[in-house]
Amino acid sequence: MSTIQCGNYWILTSESSRIQIGDVVMAEIRPNIVKRKLQLGEPVNVLAGYMDPDLAEVFGNLGFDGVWIEAEHGSFDYRDIPDMTRACDLWDMTSIVR
Repeated sequence: MSTIQCGNYWILTSESSRIQIGDVVMAEIRPNIVKRKLQLGEPVNVLAGYMDPDLAEVFGNLGFDGVWIEAEHGSFDYRDIPDMTRACDLWDMTSIVR
């Protein structure tokens, strides 16, 4: 594990990155499941199309790896992105936002 000092903060880099001050973990970023599987040459199951946070939770329970959130050319409202990404996080799914 390597560390990077940024002012008074230490960023630990490993499988899951974290920001730590002394012994206190301030934030931790979970691993990107889709990237990891693709790097290993494994198939991924990503949902695309009409989605909302409730559907993301339903499909997360079924074992999908990620959700494609189309906000560039789709009808997705930018205000819904935080709820969608939180729903994906609950089920360890990667949220891919465009």
